[in-house]
Amino acid sequence: MFDFILKNYPEEICRFLKETFAIQEQRGKVGDDNGIYFIIHTNDHNPPHLHAKYGEYEAKINIENGQIISSNLPKAKRKYASQWTIKNKLRLMEKWNEIFIDEKLPYTGTSLY
Repeated sequence: MFDFILKNYPEEICRFLKETFAIQEQRGKVGDDNGIYFIIHTNDHNPPHLHAKYGEYEAKINIENGQIISSNLPKAKRKYASQWTIKNKLRLMEKWNEIFIDEKLPYTGTSLY
């Protein structure tokens, strides 16, 4: 039901319904290696990216090219996470397309992001 509403009603109504009924994002763990957990959020934004978490540290990494978008990971872990993302790019893009929820404006097909 919410899928129909999100695709067919104005942005303001969709936002109200999401807030009112707390349509929550899910987080999909897509890997872990070298103490780093790799996660894709279902209700995130483009470009396709993942979150690499190591203890209290985190990085956002572009899946398509391994580029660090933002990070406070220690340098060695940041480099490792970027290389891991590049190495697993095809599988990660499949996962992104599988679990990512892309909100579209009604009637236009234009992304909200």
